Amino acid sequence: MKAPTPVQRLRLGVLQLDPEQAPTLGELPRHLDRLVAEGANLLLLPELWNAAFDAGQLRRGALRSEEELAPLLEWSAGHPTVLLCPGSLPVSLHDGLLPDLVNRSWLIQAGRVLARYDKLHLFGPMGEPAWIRPGSAPTVCQVDFPMGSLVVGLAICYDLRFPELFRDMAASGAELILLPAQWPRSRHAAFHHLLHARAMENGITVAGVNRQGRSGNTDFMGGSAAYGMGERHLFLPPVLDRQWAVADLDLEAVRRERGRLDAVADRRYRLSL
Repeated sequence: MKAPTPVQRLRLGVLQLDPEQAPTLGELPRHLDRLVAEGANLLLLPELWNAAFDAGQLRRGALRSEEELAPLLEWSAGHPTVLLCPGSLPVSLHDGLLPDLVNRSWLIQAGRVLARYDKLHLFGPMGEPAWIRPGSAPTVCQVDFPMGSLVVGLAICYDLRFPELFRDMAASGAELILLPAQWPRSRHAAFHHLLHARAMENGITVAGVNRQGRSGNTDFMGGSAAYGMGERHLFLPPVLDRQWAVADLDLEAVRRERGRLDAVADRRYRLSL
């Protein structure tokens, strides 16, 4: 069987939404239209962009079921060549157990959900484990575009501090990992160091979109970016002063760089101490 043609380039569009002023799911498509008008065929939003890290807001913003994604699925059906990762949103589980919410992200294309991911690593300093149930497995998914195929992985915010997750996704074939996030201004530098590190050590592209605004005493400055392997592969420089931006991801250039240095192929796991 012939191997699928790999995607060489994608145009990434990001929306740095502020949960205190964010649109509803029904209003979101007009914001997506702006990115598509700029040629974007991959769209990425922040973590919990409709709720922020507040127990009351999380419950008020939680989806009762994935049927509430209908406005995004309808929009996607009208833009079948665009891959949409609508950030992450709180979702109610309705199974009688506590915590009864998950922090969930999706890959949506041509009007259907291709994959979903529940955040694995919960951020204790913000109390996330008290409100959110952790996921149980990583997510990687092959996505077909008119110009070829690409394996995409999903991670969320604090996951970025766990390199083994990214290494396992890369070892499973992921060449692009999408990361919705809410990293505060005080950790802006760490956010970028870790995005770049996860890309360089795995020979992949990592795109992280961060929220803007202020919640309580915490400031968020956006700073969304996309890194590839190598010093020259900063595809989307940190976006600090705009709600949205677009940039071209040269996936083939990263692929060539990994061909010269593939740490994933050279890894040795489960060594005894």
